[in-house]
Amino acid sequence: MLRPQFYCLIFGISVTIMLVGCQQKSTDKNRQNTKGDQVITLIARCKAKPPTEDWRGNNLIAAAEAVNAELQAIGDKRGVRIQLIQDDKDWGAYKTEFELASDANQASDIILSGHEHIGDWASANLILPITSKIPNHPEFGDIIPSLWQATEWNNERWGIPQDAEVRPLYYSKPILRKLGWSDERIENLPNQITKGKFTWLDMLQVAEQAVNQKIVAPGNGWWHRSQNGPDFLYYYLAHGGEILNQDGILVFDRQAVLKVYQLL
Repeated sequence: MLRPQFYCLIFGISVTIMLVGCQQKSTDKNRQNTKGDQVITLIARCKAKPPTEDWRGNNLIAAAEAVNAELQAIGDKRGVRIQLIQDDKDWGAYKTEFELASDANQASDIILSGHEHIGDWASANLILPITSKIPNHPEFGDIIPSLWQATEWNNERWGIPQDAEVRPLYYSKPILRKLGWSDERIENLPNQITKGKFTWLDMLQVAEQAVNQKIVAPGNGWWHRSQNGPDFLYYYLAHGGEILNQDGILVFDRQAVLKVYQLL
């Protein structure tokens, strides 16, 4: 069912948002000048929203060009061509497409997705481990060590980290000034957060103060993610919720979830 040697998973540490789908289209970058008596075509499937994310698939094109240059330099008659399918399809449809294509033995050789699917896709034999191949590529030596943990399942590594996201906290300086904060205090806020002297509870108290003083409308003291996504898990964990118990059994902490809903 798998295409040996070339089938792997490229992943982002976390998925930022659920994006609106659009009609699938090919890219002109598929027209590559590939020299060699034996051209190996690899199909890569990537979800991206140009122009800020299309590097996800375009970097594979650049990698193939580098590989072909190296092969030509050593007189190797082989060549690599990337057939890139990159669009902004909805994540649910995108992943279902891959799973159904795998069942039909028509899946792409390379798939970009979140690391959260390594467990189910690996256990379903949809992707191959690449643990033994990673040491052969020194370019992966500068990847932040902790990122590798997200690629691991069953004592194997199943992907290469390509995107580490952050979850920034934004605050309104004009509103803080209306609350009586000095410019010095405002500019020092990131440092206070880093030191643990300004916590999530402090943020909620400031938000409540802004509402009580009618600086912002009720419900606008703080804004969370507006749609479903992984970010709500942080609130669950912050209220003492657990995902797995010591025996590895899934846990749903009703009290922690209730506190999160009351907060939201």
